This record gives sequence, C-alpha cells and structure tokens, in this order.
Amino acid sequence: MPTWLGVAFTSQNLLAKAGGSVAAGQVKDKLVSAYSSIGIKSDNTGFAFDKNGNFEAYLRGLPLKGTYTLDPSTGSLNLKTSVGTIPAFVTRTANGLAITMESKMLMSVLQAINSMNGNSAINAVGNLSKNFDGARLGFDVVKYNK
Repeated sequence: MPTWLGVAFTSQNLLAKAGGSVAAGQVKDKLVSAYSSIGIKSDNTGFAFDKNGNFEAYLRGLPLKGTYTLDPSTGSLNLKTSVGTIPAFVTRTANGLAITMESKMLMSVLQAINSMNGNSAINAVGNLSKNFDGARLGFDVVKYNK
C-alpha cells in the first residue's frame, strides 16, 4: 500500500466506530484505487511549502500555486489560490505529516481537477467520499530537500 495516502478521522468516536487502524488501512486501499482511476500517483502529486507562506502543488501533474496559512494549535491549513481557498488540515503521522481534507472537500477539489480533461472516473472518489463521511482524506507528506 502506498505510504503517500493520508487518512485521518475527525473524532475518537468515529475512529473507534470504524475499527481503528484496520479501518484506516481499508480506507487507504480504497483511496489508492480511486486515485489511480483518475491518474493521481505519487510521482505526479506533491506539495512544497516555503517559510514565507507560499506553496506549490501538483495534483495529477497539474500545477496549483498560492499562499498558505497554518494554525499549529488546530492543524488548520488554508491553501489560498487564484480560484479560491481550500481548507485542509495537517496531522502528524508515523512517517511525518499528512495534508487531509474533509472527504466532501477533497471530492470537490478532485472534480475541479478532473473537469480539466473530462475523465469520468471521478465517480470512484465520489463513492469513496460518501462511504467515509467524517473522515479526512488526502496525502502524506515527506520532507524533500532539493
């Protein structure tokens, strides 16, 4: 299973209800399938943040640039782009950090990206977001030094 897929649960109750780490593994399995269906892979998707509040991202190789604000006390991350603000969250993982979004927000972002080339496979991610309402889905982040 790819380590670049981020999953976080919004409450301990939801985590317990979903079956804990086993559920997170199952969500990641479904997420890799959904991402693959629309062409998102670890080699064409990534984020870079600088100390001045700027970010660059590539989702399925498509560039996204803007500024960001982070509230370390809540993990709230706002990615401000020319087309709007994307609310996200930063969470600690065993391997570093994950950037995740509410499943419905991730669906909206992926639909916008998907509309750029007319791929109809986005339904796989839509079904995933319905099944895991209350979970945050996204990407694990590793430090990369140029």
